Amino acid sequence: MRITFEKQKNGALIYIYFRDFDGIIVSTLTNVTGNLLLDANNRWIGVEVGNTVHGGTIRLPRMKQPYFVQEKESFSQDEGIITAIFDTNIQVAKREAIECNVDFNDVNGLQGIEIIADTFDAAMDVANRL
Repeated sequence: MRITFEKQKNGALIYIYFRDFDGIIVSTLTNVTGNLLLDANNRWIGVEVGNTVHGGTIRLPRMKQPYFVQEKESFSQDEGIITAIFDTNIQVAKREAIECNVDFNDVNGLQGIEIIADTFDAAMDVANRL
């Protein structure tokens, strides 16, 4: 997992890569609901993405290649939710609602998640360890 982060006024543009770009053009599901996962000290420790958009429910793309987590990471996916945790030793204390875009292609499945946060004031120390 790799993360890029760009602060924008009070918000942020964040991209979580689950795999490197494979040269195959991606498709994007837009305006997907999700949550930033924060610990009790307001540190950003992960993200969860649901299968809902403003018009109803969608089918989330599956990870077609096995995703090998690093030492403290966690990645899970089922029909209704994708969850990525940066450090499984830290407990989730709160969730902040977000909208995001989910990138995928038909050959290799889930590519990454683009988070567009209107407000972002969480600490990045856990995410920066990736």
